[in-house]
Amino acid sequence: MRVFELRRNGELLLKIQYENSAELSEPTADSLDLETIDFFYWTALVWNSPDLRNDLPSLWKKALSETLV
Repeated sequence: MRVFELRRNGELLLKIQYENSAELSEPTADSLDLETIDFFYWTALVWNSPDLRNDLPSLWKKALSETLV
């Protein structure tokens, strides 16, 4: 069981308990797998990194323009 908590200034805004993905139990699973499989883990990374949060819109725009070429 995994727990996702969203807090702002120590105040709990959201708490969700969910099952661990079976793919993450494999011996070859690593942090990249965790980022791509577990939406809440990725969301926590973005929430806790102001630099990533600020850069994300431009990174998405860049990635989108490169895929459409």
